[in-house]
Amino acid sequence: YIVIGITVIVYVFQLIFPGLTGFLQLSAQTLLSHPWGLVTNIFLHDPRNIFHLFLNMLALFFFGPLLERRIGSKSFLALYLSSGILAGLAQVIVFPALPVVGASGAIFGVLGALTVMMPDLVVILYFVPLKIVYLTLLFALLDLFPMLTGTPDGIAHVAHLVGLAIGLAAGFWYRQKSKVRNARWQV
Repeated sequence: YIVIGITVIVYVFQLIFPGLTGFLQLSAQTLLSHPWGLVTNIFLHDPRNIFHLFLNMLALFFFGPLLERRIGSKSFLALYLSSGILAGLAQVIVFPALPVVGASGAIFGVLGALTVMMPDLVVILYFVPLKIVYLTLLFALLDLFPMLTGTPDGIAHVAHLVGLAIGLAAGFWYRQKSKVRNARWQV
């Protein structure tokens, strides 16, 4: 919930101080002069699109605590930040002309890890109950389609998919770590 609070506060500051977004965003052109953009972009959102902020924070509100209870606060924050950083970096490498803002890569990291750790979790999407595995697959396909068709839409699909991949890998790692820890206690 602290990450949600910080992100919302940063969004308000973006509205009050319009130059803040450019200073804190991740951009291939300013990566060396503004390296903090690797982290700060995760807490930014396009000030003209509150819906993007709402969807990201809604997903974090529902999925974040479930994952955090499973892996702990420190591990959750490490996964969230590393997914966001690597997802943003991948996005500017593939599309260097476009700056990156948003928590989507980090959110997809959370989604990926939770998918591996709680694959039978049922999520309601537009009044339709789906296992999280199918929801994750649906989101991945929705990100792959525009990339394969070459349809530009202003969405950081590469960041989503990289965040998801990192989350899936982390989920497998945490699940294996949990099995080893539980096996030790059974002896």
